[in-house]
Amino acid sequence: KELVLSGVNTDWLVQPVTTAFGQKHSLYFQGGYSSFRYGLSMRYQTAPGVMKGSSRNRYSTDIDLSYNIGNKLLFRNTVTVTKTDSHESPYGSFSNYVRMNPYYPKTDSSGRIDQSLDNWTQHDSSGSVSYTPVLNPLYDATLGSFNKSEYLQVVDALTADWHITQSLRLRGLISVNQTRSTGDNFVSPYA
Repeated sequence: KELVLSGVNTDWLVQPVTTAFGQKHSLYFQGGYSSFRYGLSMRYQTAPGVMKGSSRNRYSTDIDLSYNIGNKLLFRNTVTVTKTDSHESPYGSFSNYVRMNPYYPKTDSSGRIDQSLDNWTQHDSSGSVSYTPVLNPLYDATLGSFNKSEYLQVVDALTADWHITQSLRLRGLISVNQTRSTGDNFVSPYA
């Protein structure tokens, strides 16, 4: 099978590897008074992959509330929500490209992206011959396949801290953790 893209600029198809630059941002707000304090923190991080179209983006928020009763009893509740969005490259894995011989053409003379670039011939000791096609990883990117996932985690932690005396302290902690993970992976039947 071959794909013909006439009149379309296919330069982006033949360069699946890119230089990736990520960024990380955070913001924190805090306020309140002596017996009641609050804090809000937000974080965002991009982590693009070296293969075009691959990425891991992370979002996180913390809400921190603390209530102090007479400097003897402190209640603190922290809720953390973390989300990660992941996208794999439509070009496939980096290992597919490093296994390719560099002399294989990316397209033919007409600009078509062929599914198969070559056939390797293998002879075994019994004298039988087998042919293994060398598949073009660029072809897969033209088929509309995708692989994406989402991870969401919510953690609620409640702490109680009781200062009984100057040298005696009692602390209790309870935490609830909930995670959800989803993923969609479509592989074209033409791959």
